[in-house]
Amino acid sequence: MRTGLKILHIICFLLLLGSGDFQVRGLTVTEKDGPTEALRGENVTIPCLLSGVPIPLNLQILSVVWSHRLQNGTEYKVYQFQGSHHQSWRNRSHMNDRDLQQGNASLSISNIQITDEGEYRCFVIATPDSGTATSILHVSVKPQTSMRYKRLIQVGFPGSVFCNVSNFYPQEVKIRWVKHSKGIITSSSLDEDVSLTKQIRNSDGTFNVVSDLTVRPDSRDEPGDVFFCIVSHRSLKKDIFLNFTMPKWSPVMEILIALGLLMILVLVTLILDKCVKKGWRPWIRVFLSALFISTTLLVCFLIYFMVEFGDLPTWLYIVLPCLSTVFLLCLAYYGRFLWKYFTRGNLTVSRISGNYYMTHMKRTTLTCQITDFRQKEIQINVPYI
Repeated sequence: MRTGLKILHIICFLLLLGSGDFQVRGLTVTEKDGPTEALRGENVTIPCLLSGVPIPLNLQILSVVWSHRLQNGTEYKVYQFQGSHHQSWRNRSHMNDRDLQQGNASLSISNIQITDEGEYRCFVIATPDSGTATSILHVSVKPQTSMRYKRLIQVGFPGSVFCNVSNFYPQEVKIRWVKHSKGIITSSSLDEDVSLTKQIRNSDGTFNVVSDLTVRPDSRDEPGDVFFCIVSHRSLKKDIFLNFTMPKWSPVMEILIALGLLMILVLVTLILDKCVKKGWRPWIRVFLSALFISTTLLVCFLIYFMVEFGDLPTWLYIVLPCLSTVFLLCLAYYGRFLWKYFTRGNLTVSRISGNYYMTHMKRTTLTCQITDFRQKEIQINVPYI
């Protein structure tokens, strides 16, 4: 009898062990080794895996609470699952029952933002056991880069080359300058004549910074030398390379440009003189109008260029006086035209011209020119005497 009871107890023990309702180990919550990396706008999953529990897991005995700790130490709830009920304090975070039943309590966050960065804690209760895991989330934003020149670089005039790095996060960024000299295989790192502006924080939490390199075509740098701005950042798998090649300026080109402009000015003067002699005043006005508008726009552009980018190269200092001369000539012409317009008196009627010898029952044309009147509407009466 006692032997039969022992056998029955052993059979019941084996049945319980095979059914999974009997736990040998307790709950274990596993976290990821190292931080979770994500770019702004991506979807990310912060891992929290459960082991030592029967699978599929009974969700009625499961409770999961996710909390987020900021860098200043503030901690608040992000998500909670308890008794098959989901509650989210952040609309972009979610969990699902199917993963929970398989022991996966990971938190998914869509459209990740900079404010989501920090430490996340996963607190799990699988009655009667409990466990905690923590994970670090790093959010990064790739920098936008560009290169611009303070002034046009030419021999005899040192200039600045700017490497703009903007809209990046976090603010730790490394900017290096490297020079590849013409005809030399090796490159050299540039530390002198390099300055870095103070980082500016944007409203969305990203940062901007500018690195400035001074190039000296007259003493150190030669035409054909290539300068590289190398940007390193946590968000980049590979460094960003921007390059600038030292231009080659020839004084012959400057002289040719100046001579060409002078020839154009002389040609315009000759054409206007011929047009005046032939009485082509309407065509002269059209031509001067186009010349005046184009010259005005070009002069405004050169003034803006000088204010924005600093000194101008030598050939532009030759072009600017020529353009200013054309501009003043056109301005004088239109000033004279406007003065006449606003100071005109009575209209002028010329003598009647045409065929004075008229033939009976045949058409003839008589011409009378009326000038110096302002109003568009005019009434003309031709009385017959």
